[in-house]
Amino acid sequence: MRRALADLGAGGAALVEVKTLDASAGYEPYEATRAFWERRGFRQIDCIDPLPGWQPGNPAAIYVAAISSTIDPARDASG
Repeated sequence: MRRALADLGAGGAALVEVKTLDASAGYEPYEATRAFWERRGFRQIDCIDPLPGWQPGNPAAIYVAAISSTIDPARDASG
């Protein structure tokens, strides 16, 4: 997993997003899925229900991880 994220970073990606079933759905098998992403540095930023394309009643947990800086030093220096 770390190698895959490094490869994405080398390709210019700064952020990675994943979607999985939110805890509010109360479906125990997805506890392990959310824990997997959280152990790898992903943080949940939103829950969307219904997520377009998903069945109603299956709330989507949106997770992101920064794999490189999202700050442009040139833009940041200009103030």
